[in-house]
Amino acid sequence: MASTRRWIPQGWPGLGLAAALCLALSGTAQAGPQTPPLTARSPEQRQVLTDLSYVLGESHALRRTCLGPSDRQWYDRMQHLLLIEVPDTTFRRVLVERFNAGFLAAGAEFPRCSPDSRAAAHDAAERGKTLSDRLTGPPGLR
Repeated sequence: MASTRRWIPQGWPGLGLAAALCLALSGTAQAGPQTPPLTARSPEQRQVLTDLSYVLGESHALRRTCLGPSDRQWYDRMQHLLLIEVPDTTFRRVLVERFNAGFLAAGAEFPRCSPDSRAAAHDAAERGKTLSDRLTGPPGLR
């Protein structure tokens, strides 16, 4: 498997982890049998998806704080997650609401780009990576 290197803006510690989350989410689209469709997801996995949606919302707000309102990296990843999972209408609403809640919480706590907002982005990336691993990793991690 060839590795993919991504450009990571300076001053964004932890974006390597965030990129790993991004790749892990992208990998689920191609994983086929390894990644069960939403209907086969356990309640625990559905909770992980809910938590991941919140973290993606936080990450979106924190990245936009430093890179500007036109940045869509984490918004686009959320859209990709919704396409992969194909949630029913009710669960889709839950996922979108959690994304929005994470976005609003991070935006309120970090209205300006700062070392603290960058540290929060790093923390969100680590949480996102852990959650992603729980969805895509070996059964013992799920």
